[in-house]
Amino acid sequence: QKNILYIKTFGPPKVQFNQQLLTLTLRQIEILCILILHPDGINLNELHYALYGDRNISEKTLKAEMSQLRTLIPDCILSRPYKLTCEIQTDFTRAEQSLNAGFLASTFSLYKGSFLAKSESPFLTTWRNCFDARLSHLIYQIQDIEPLLKIISHLPERIDAIQRVTELLPNECQHREYFLKLL
Repeated sequence: QKNILYIKTFGPPKVQFNQQLLTLTLRQIEILCILILHPDGINLNELHYALYGDRNISEKTLKAEMSQLRTLIPDCILSRPYKLTCEIQTDFTRAEQSLNAGFLASTFSLYKGSFLAKSESPFLTTWRNCFDARLSHLIYQIQDIEPLLKIISHLPERIDAIQRVTELLPNECQHREYFLKLL
């Protein structure tokens, strides 16, 4: 039987391993996400930099985290290079695939808020910023108000969607004022 790791990162993070909910630290979830985004593997130095950047944190700390993760998800993490060997299902890689294909509805059905909003990992912060910029670009291409209203109803913090609605609504439209106040 194949091991399955499921990770939800949009909105509050959630991790399941073989359908069991795991209680992981943000740091452990960050490590798993970095490994997922490096399917061919990543060495200790690269993983350390992706996770901590220039912060003065010992590699022993990272090795301890890896050891804990190996206990929590046994037989799934290779070392030298570090690499996940189980089946992986994530909302963020599926959302990226939807975004790549230009499928707005499925992208937003997966997007429930910012990707690992509390993460300070330089690598994951860059991934989040790129994804959000691409999402914004897609929002500004929308020519119809309906999908924008759907986005705003689920994600009222998406200022880009609100701005796009105000651009599409005629100046004389009474609802335009409402959206302008939200900005």
